[in-house]
Amino acid sequence: MDSFIKQSPKNQFLEKYIDSFFEIKFSNKGSDYLPAFPNASMTLGFFIKGGFDILNIGSVGIKEKILFSKIASHTTWVKPIGEEIELVGVHFKPNAISLFTDTSLCCLPKQINPEIIFERNLKQLSTDIIKTKDVKNRFQIIETFLLASIKNKPNIRLDSVYNKIIQQQGNAKILSISKQLNITSRTIRNDFKEKIGCSPKHLSRIIRFHSTLNKIISNIPQNQSLDLAFENGYFDQSHFINDFKYFSGLTPKQLFIKNPNFRFFQF
Repeated sequence: MDSFIKQSPKNQFLEKYIDSFFEIKFSNKGSDYLPAFPNASMTLGFFIKGGFDILNIGSVGIKEKILFSKIASHTTWVKPIGEEIELVGVHFKPNAISLFTDTSLCCLPKQINPEIIFERNLKQLSTDIIKTKDVKNRFQIIETFLLASIKNKPNIRLDSVYNKIIQQQGNAKILSISKQLNITSRTIRNDFKEKIGCSPKHLSRIIRFHSTLNKIISNIPQNQSLDLAFENGYFDQSHFINDFKYFSGLTPKQLFIKNPNFRFFQF
């Protein structure tokens, strides 16, 4: 049976840095490439069954059962491989990774060798997850691993900027945040480049895009696109359409035509 389960961490500290744990199970019925839209999270995943073929990148989860991906800049086109797909993992908030590593993310590719980020035994973690069938126990195993893997104190400066961006759904101006927190814009940009792997402006655009996308998925009628544009901080409808197309490859109108049931491949 197809299923998609998400759960927040039980630990209050991790809850500040983790969006969710997840488990995906579905039968592959010859699916073609599906769009996975950008979102403001980094993902550590463990393939129990099957894998994906990522357009322009190749297969993941077939040989190496563990993946780690940075924040996407554009829509990724993904094709399931195998009769059954089963994937367990965790979505990190973008300010979380500096807790686990001193490695700079700025020059690393989207798909990263997870051993670069986590120094502890990921293969043993993968084995423990596979052996455990209960989803709640799987999430607890991952949570315990992450708590034991923390090596750095929270980056309060990075956290403060990120929280300001989230509070305003990507519409905050970096210069305004800089003045509010008494941090130079250059320092903010450098922090994001090293610890998140993208600029604060780019992350803000992704957050705003995703906020708008969620409203479209929630069956907001097509003729309300102009209202959506102003509501989500776009200058005008043209700005809204161009930004939407930049991230998704589609205009809002094309999205409705191609995906009338809003069945997006997102996790």
